[in-house]
Amino acid sequence: MNEQYEKNKAWLRRYQESIREEQLLIEEIEQLKSEAARITPCLSTVPGGGGQGDGLPRAVEKLMEAQQRLECQIKYSCKARVEIVKVLKEVKNVQEREILMRRYLLRRRWEEISKEMSMSKRWLLKQHRKAVEELHIPSKEDTQSP
Repeated sequence: MNEQYEKNKAWLRRYQESIREEQLLIEEIEQLKSEAARITPCLSTVPGGGGQGDGLPRAVEKLMEAQQRLECQIKYSCKARVEIVKVLKEVKNVQEREILMRRYLLRRRWEEISKEMSMSKRWLLKQHRKAVEELHIPSKEDTQSP
């Protein structure tokens, strides 16, 4: 396989991977919320009648940390999307640009794109490869991850 093609594809996939990371963080936050809701402070005055009573503050702290990670991830996703859109706008061929946008921004599967654009999957993949190989990707310094 062409090394540049693989590098360009990896660069384009950053947004998809970032969105998946966001979804995982959202699931983690929902789980932490559920766990925090189950924690009740021990009000018993009986010796040995419960835990140390710091479960809820710890749960809230974990939840806040997860929410901060999600905020950072969302910012990274937005930045990656803006960078990708900027590069895709430079693709002269409208059909090739649409293929790349459907694949890397709308996160469509090949079968969906093929159907949406009324073209064979084989032709679609050929056009995709041509478009990806011709992309002008900015240097790595411009696309740091969080």
